[in-house]
Amino acid sequence: MNYGGDAADQIVRYSLEGTEVALKLTGEAAKNFAVFAAAVLKDQKKCRKNG
Repeated sequence: MNYGGDAADQIVRYSLEGTEVALKLTGEAAKNFAVFAAAVLKDQKKCRKNG
């Protein structure tokens, strides 16, 4: 049995899974920020027209 290889495989797998989770969270945060920014800009346009 090659326990060293198994441990290295686990480390690589965990690293890849962690990277995948981090990228998903970053993408979700970027999407939420874009929605927020669009809402703020839309609100500013309303204020300018009415003001």
